[in-house]
Amino acid sequence: MSPEEAITAFKTLGCRPVPRHSRKNYVWLELDDEGGRQIAIFNVPTSKNPIRKGTLLNGLLRPNGIRDENHLRELLNDPDPPAAFWRALPKGGPRYRPGGQ
Repeated sequence: MSPEEAITAFKTLGCRPVPRHSRKNYVWLELDDEGGRQIAIFNVPTSKNPIRKGTLLNGLLRPNGIRDENHLRELLNDPDPPAAFWRALPKGGPRYRPGGQ
């Protein structure tokens, strides 16, 4: 998967880019709940095309409740991709920052 494909896919799932965290070689995307708590985060490396399989699975997909590329395709093909992604997210609260800080 190319960085552009990954960024487009995560945007389709409802994530938004966070320019203040993005760097030259990475694009940071996150999903917040209504209370502003960070629920999912994707730090997509743009310097590798395609993204290495280990980075894709272990660094981007699995920590955010997506089993593999096939599961990602299933979520993207759902009639409501953001809702499907919310159902796939790990339970137990925010992923990285408590209380939206």
